[in-house]
Amino acid sequence: GITALFHTLSEHPQILPPSFKELQFFGSGFTYAAGASFYTAQFPCGIQDYHATMDASPGYMVSLGAAERISADLPNLHKFIVCLRDPVDRTYSHFAMVARMDPAPIVISPWLRGWIPHL
Repeated sequence: GITALFHTLSEHPQILPPSFKELQFFGSGFTYAAGASFYTAQFPCGIQDYHATMDASPGYMVSLGAAERISADLPNLHKFIVCLRDPVDRTYSHFAMVARMDPAPIVISPWLRGWIPHL
């Protein structure tokens, strides 16, 4: 999935990965409002020294406004890679990630009822 692709591309000497995966810069109005300098600061080695950069943020696929922001701010974007997964596997993977991050026990059935409207 996206994590494996992120780690594989991060090993390439001409590709600059961000300091962490899933910046969500273009998908979040709050983060986007921080401006381009905030975004470029997430690439600690300096964007100008690399042939390519990457941003592994799957939330862009479902974020209103992300595509327009990317198009407006990165007019010279040459490649955009999208990883698609089986929706059931993707949902369970997201649930497992949320469960790891949340110290309170989570039961999948109520969580799904709350998350499905986001699809």
